This record gives sequence, C-alpha cells and structure tokens, in this order.
Amino acid sequence: MTKNVFLKKILMKKFMILAILAVALSGCGSDRSKKTNEVAQNDVSGQSGSFIIGCPETILPLLNKWKQEFVKNHAKIKIGITPVNSGKILNMLENNQIQIAVLSGNDGRESFWTAPVAKDAVLPVVSFDNNNLQQIVLSGITKEKLAAAFTGKLKTWRQLLQAGSNDPIEVFKLSDSSGSSAMWAEFLKVKPSDFKGTLVFNENDIPMMVAGNKNAIGYCSFTDIYDINTGLKKRNLYVLPVDLNSNNQTDDNELVFDKIGDLKSAVASGKYPSPPGRKFYMACKKAPDDRAITSFIKWILTIGQSYCDQYGFVTIEKNEASVSLKQME
Repeated sequence: MTKNVFLKKILMKKFMILAILAVALSGCGSDRSKKTNEVAQNDVSGQSGSFIIGCPETILPLLNKWKQEFVKNHAKIKIGITPVNSGKILNMLENNQIQIAVLSGNDGRESFWTAPVAKDAVLPVVSFDNNNLQQIVLSGITKEKLAAAFTGKLKTWRQLLQAGSNDPIEVFKLSDSSGSSAMWAEFLKVKPSDFKGTLVFNENDIPMMVAGNKNAIGYCSFTDIYDINTGLKKRNLYVLPVDLNSNNQTDDNELVFDKIGDLKSAVASGKYPSPPGRKFYMACKKAPDDRAITSFIKWILTIGQSYCDQYGFVTIEKNEASVSLKQME
C-alpha cells in the first residue's frame, strides 16, 4: 500500500468521525432547542406580574383550582386569593386592597367592570325527616309563603302548608351581607336584614344543621347541597320545591332537584329562574389593562370553564364569554 493511499484512508476515517460528531451535536442542539421552546411556552414568553383576588367562600374551591392550573403554564404570574365577606369585598376593591373581586349576583356590578365566570343557584333546604315532607313534595311552597316563613310571620309548618303538623319552623340563616342571603332575599322580594332565625357563619354548615333538625329550613348554594362525586343530595337533605306559578302543586320545572345534573341543566337553560339562579363575576375597577390580570381572566373564560362542572358550577354561555374577551383585546 502506497503512502498516499494510506493517508487518504486516514483522512476519510477522520472525516467520517467528524460527520458523526456533527450529527450527534446537532441532535443535542435540537433537544436543547426543544426544551427551551417548552420552557418558553410554559412561561408564556416570560409574562410576569402579581395581583390579589377577594372572593366569597362559595366559589373559593373553584377559584383555587383555576389558580392551580393557570400557574402551571404561567410560572412568573403570582396570584393571591383571600376569602372575603360579600359585604366588604367592594370596599376592598375600591381601596385597591385587592385587584379583582369575585361578586355573586348583581350587587355592586354597576360601578365596576365585570365578566361572568360561573353560575349556581341558591336553594331552600329542609330535613328529609320533616313530618310534612309528603305535603311539601306534593304542593311545594310559594315565594310569598317562604318569605313569611323566613321573616318570622309564619311560625309553624301547619301555618305554612295549611295542613300537616303544628311543629315550629326553625329557620337557619346566613349573615345579612352574605351573597347567598342577598340572592335569596332578592328572590323572595324582602331584605336580608328581615330574615329571622339562627345565624350560621359558614354556608357549608347549613346542610349539616338542617339535615339534623326535622323542623329546620335554610338556604345555600347548590354546590353545598349535593355531593359533587355522586351528583346526589347529601344525606338527609331535601330541596324544597318552590311553587313558582302558585297553583298549589309541584310542576315538572319545579321538581328538578334529585340530581345536580338535572338542576344544572335547568339553571343553564333558564328553566329555573334567576334569582335564585345567579352568576359569579370577576370585577375590576375598570376594564383591566394589566397583562397578568387579562391573561388570567381570558384563561378562565376559555380553558378554565372546563373545571366548573368538576366543582358543581354551571359554565357561562360562549356568547357571554366572547363579549368579555373582546373587551380585553
């Protein structure tokens, strides 16, 4: 073998080795580039910011879930959540103690920019042990009579139903400033301050206290009445049907409470009235221009709606969401 041929073979081997190394390094660079792109996507191009949200306890579990899922892809946006009584939340927003207030129902909406984000309904509940349950199921109770019961004008079940036992009506109520009290009072056309009875501080305690007292009546969000996993009412609870058309009998649209799915469909379609059906709103002092805030609200109105059902809420109609989305463009 000549010297020139030998040198050519050595050069060819070196060239092949260099080519293999180049391909390998190119692959590593591709992996690095892919990982960098993934990080960039997860960080939404480095978008950052911080804000605080005040919200009533009813929607707190859903709001926490929204935050948890949102920050997975928005690591540099910091969100604080503080439970706030509905009576204080507007003052906190006005005084810049919070940047977003979650409002239940229509209270204070006219003074702020708002976007609807979820729906539920406030319902009257009684114990399944109520001695008058059969009569309640057959006839329901009108708004006017319910108003008289909750304000203490009717004091016994016989007065309320014009039949049945003479047991006393034992009312359980929430704070006057509670969003659920405001919505239930609006439905009954009275003031929350007119309600009489035993004050319960936490809304999720209402079902337990009513279920354990055969003469009790109370009100709360349906998210506290139903077991979200089974879709059925919690043990020993019955949702009192309201005789909406005052015909002294319960019609099909007044008996939608066996499963939460049926009730949610009735609320979504408008078959069950509002009030006591209600919307929850994200409220800001003005149309938000902070990128962190608009990103979060836009996410809630799109991807975030998929979590409403998991926590017992009803989603917002797409046309309503699109109006709010356009306002933030």
